[in-house]
Amino acid sequence: MDYMKMAIALIQEADEEKKRLEAMKKEIDKIPREGNYWAKRCEIEDRYKPTPHKSVVNDNLKTARRLLARVYM
Repeated sequence: MDYMKMAIALIQEADEEKKRLEAMKKEIDKIPREGNYWAKRCEIEDRYKPTPHKSVVNDNLKTARRLLARVYM
């Protein structure tokens, strides 16, 4: 697998992770801030296992950028 294909795969993975993260945050934002908030939040996070993280998106994009730079330099 060459650098270009690896960069494309990383960008696609970052896009999927971002979509999962946004969907999870939308569900969490709908929870009322009373009563058993944390129990409901844990239920939502369990549905999105493994829990999506913004750092994964950033790391994948940073690595893809470096791979693309290596291809063209």
